[in-house]
Formats: sequence, C-alpha cells, structure tokens
Amino acid sequence: MYETVIGLEVHVELKTEGKLFCKCQNRFGDPLNTNCCEICTGLPGAIPVFNEECLIPAVKTGLILNCEISEKTRFDRKNYFYPDLPKGYQISQLYEPFAINGHIDLPVSGKTIRIREVHMEDDAAKLMYENGRTVVDYNRCGVPLVEIVTMPDFRTAEEVTEFMEILRKDLRAAGVTDGRLEQGSMRADINLSVRKEGESLGTRTETKNMASFKAIAKAIEEESKRQILLLEKGGRISQQTMRFDEETSRIEVMRTKENSDDYKYFPDPDLPYITISEEFSRKIRDMIPELPSRKEKRFMEDFGLRDEDSRVICRSDDVADVFEKAAKISGLNDVVASLLLTHIAASEELPTPEALSKTAVLLHSGKISAGMARTLLSDVAVSGEDPDEYVENRGFVRITDDGLIADAVDKVLSDSGNAKAVSDFKSGKDKVLGFLVGKVMRELKGKGDAEKVRSILLNKLVGDIDG
Repeated sequence: MYETVIGLEVHVELKTEGKLFCKCQNRFGDPLNTNCCEICTGLPGAIPVFNEECLIPAVKTGLILNCEISEKTRFDRKNYFYPDLPKGYQISQLYEPFAINGHIDLPVSGKTIRIREVHMEDDAAKLMYENGRTVVDYNRCGVPLVEIVTMPDFRTAEEVTEFMEILRKDLRAAGVTDGRLEQGSMRADINLSVRKEGESLGTRTETKNMASFKAIAKAIEEESKRQILLLEKGGRISQQTMRFDEETSRIEVMRTKENSDDYKYFPDPDLPYITISEEFSRKIRDMIPELPSRKEKRFMEDFGLRDEDSRVICRSDDVADVFEKAAKISGLNDVVASLLLTHIAASEELPTPEALSKTAVLLHSGKISAGMARTLLSDVAVSGEDPDEYVENRGFVRITDDGLIADAVDKVLSDSGNAKAVSDFKSGKDKVLGFLVGKVMRELKGKGDAEKVRSILLNKLVGDIDG
C-alpha cells in the first residue's frame, strides 16, 4: 500500500502600488511592457532599491501563518538563465527569510500543516505563446511575491485544497493579495513523492505553476498514479520538474529538477539587511482583521453552527455580520442560520439583522410557516418593511385551527380531480401523500401548519381505509 507525501510552495503576489525594487506600477491588465523600467528589464548598472511598502503585506502573511518574524532578513541572488528573467538572476531569500516556523490548522481534515518559511522575492516576466512565437511581457517582472513553503505534511488532494482555500480567504481578507487564481496572483508548486507505509521519503518531483484548485487536485492524482505505476514496474523515480496539461490531464516532464547548488545563491550585494522590530510586527498584527478561518471556528464554538454552514456564512463579511447580530438579538442561532442560508442562496439583497431576527422569532413561535418566512424575508430585504407590520398588513399568519384545516382536507379529498391520488394511497402508494398535502396547502393559500395538515390528512385517509 503506497502513501502519497506532498509539500507545497505557494507563490502569492502582494497587493501593493509599486514593485519590489523599483517605482513601476504593480498593476494587472495594462498594455504589454508599459509598467517596466531599467530595473525591471535588467539593464546594466541598474540598482534595485527595496520598496518598504512591500514589507507590510509580507509580514502580515507571516503573522497570519503563525510564523516567527525574523529580526533581520536579507536578499540573495538566485542565478539562472531564462527569457522571462532579464537580469539573469532572481532576487529571493534563501539564507535568512523574514518568517519561519509557522502552521495552519485544517478544521475539516483535523490536520496541522507546518510552514517551514515565508520569503520575499520578485516575480519573473510573463511568457506568452502566439502564432508560433514567444512574446515577453515585462510588466510582471519585479512584482512583489511571498513564497510560502510548507513541510511535507499533506497526504491527500483534499487536504491540499482545504489548505489553499483557507490561505486564499485569509490573505484576501487581510488585504495581502487579490488572490485571483485566473490572473496568476496565487499559484502553487506541488512537491510530491510516494512511499510504502513505514518507509522513508521517496524521490520527489515538482509540478510547477498550478493556478486552480481543480487542476491542483487532478495533478496530485495523476502524478501519484504515475509514480506508483512506475515503481510497481520496477522503475525508479527521477527528481524532475513536471508540467500539468489541464486540457488532457496529463503530467509531462519539463526538465531535470534543480537543487539549490545549481542556482549559485549568494547574498545580493546591492541590498542591505532589513530590520523588523517587535514594535513594527505588533503594529502589523493590529492591522489584521478577524480572519475568515478564525471567524468560522468562533461561529462553530459560540453559536453551535455546523462547519459547512459556518464556512458559507463567513464567505462574506456582510453576511457574517448580519448573522452574528441577528443571532445575538434573537438567541435563535439555528433558526437564524437556516433562514439566512436559504435566503442568500436565492437573493442578492441582505436583510438587516433586526429584520432577520424578527423573522426568526415569528417562525420559531409558530406564527408563520417556513414558506411564509422565506417570502417575508425576501420582500423586507428589498422594501425595508418591518416584519411584524408585514405580517399584520397582509394577514400573513399561519392557520393552526384544526377545524379550518379539516375543512380544507375534506374539500381536497372530495375533489374528483384528486380521486386517482386518493385511490393510489389506499392501494399502498404512500408517495402520493406529499401531492395531497400540497393540494391542501394550496387550498389554505400557503398558510396552513404543514405538520397539522399532514396529520389530519393522514388520519382521514387511514380512517377511510379502516372504515
């Protein structure tokens, strides 16, 4: 039995005005090669100058990942030749990254993923292939990145996807990045090996630049299968850099995997050490809002929400705020959550916390049915009308009187149009009961107590059979 072992290197573009080492605009979608200068394009004699603006979202990232923030950090040159790297080297942080020893908890899988380090580096240019030629856009060259390096703690694609979703939500909420996967502002390299249980780590491959959760999951599945099949045939895994083709779902070898020695790292002589004081880190920590992952956990603990309901509600700060206020006003956590989840699935307009709270009370007290509550909430979210006044003005009160319900049941059962359904029920086809309940509810204009309608209808049908 083989086990898959996975580590990630997640590249996150920082949301800043300028680039990492120059004053060019950090902006996606502008015309090609309009946001670049002598530093971006690596012209001889150009000297990089660290943009201190980039330190704020970088340190935020480290704190969000529960890392230790280094008092001193520096940049190194990573030397390699490729058309998207005009300097002939990338400025990164191998020896003294600014954040180390962090972790993220995964509530669904129950795992803790260790973060080895987070370091800063400048992005490469963008290569585009069109009409049989390669075009280079230097607008992306020099865009500030943080690279988040995990330990090999993942075992499944589901754990990786959960991690990436939490990371994206939290970093976006803190203003670190826009997290637009389709634009490449967040992408992952997958380091993957397989081994038999109890054995030491196998040889890993690296699948580069994965920019969608679906593709990441599929690439993990395919590369794991490929390695296991090769080992079962008596082959050996080579340390290689892989490419995943989303259209064909095929894994292809790009090149032999490099080691750090191949890049001839050395400290960048043009850039001094950066000092990060404890006071600076405290100020950055105070700037971080309550993160979605932490809010989800708090809502489960404080309001007793299921994990899935909590995740849906916390996807939007506005929705989470309405829920929390309404739940505190009414004390009906489950009713408020159920109403809100149904409402946001069908409408873009949010009710006020007060309207949601009053609707929950009306439903819980039995004055209105669940169907009435949905209609009421949808209407008052748009009109701003008070729910109590809405119910009074429209006679929007649930019918609970046994006599009125029994009259409606008798009318439905005596209707010749329903004779077949009645006959089917008496012959043992219980499924038609729902059809007859719907007919009675329609007779009561949707105001009937559904449980009483079902009970009275069933008693009459069974009584007819016994009689």
